Amino acid sequence: GHPLGPNADGVYGIFRYFHSPTTWIKLAGAVEARDHSTIHFNEYRYRLKSEWTHELTKGLRLQLQGGYERIANFDFQQGVSRNNFIGGINLQIF
Repeated sequence: GHPLGPNADGVYGIFRYFHSPTTWIKLAGAVEARDHSTIHFNEYRYRLKSEWTHELTKGLRLQLQGGYERIANFDFQQGVSRNNFIGGINLQIF
């Protein structure tokens, strides 16, 4: 099954822009609503993530990542919200 569970809805989108054969960006967004079967309100998650990728040389790639997530009714607790941030640097050998 889906990791959101049986009583959930999600909408996802990805946009990629190839600046050149060696450099590109990616934006990914998500909106999720999870329903708890015994509680009468949902947990909502809104997420946006960006990536910048550059191929330094043949076989070596640098990637920078950043993202933000807003959670309303965190863990099905009404009025409890969270802000999450993510950042990353990857050096890929392929």
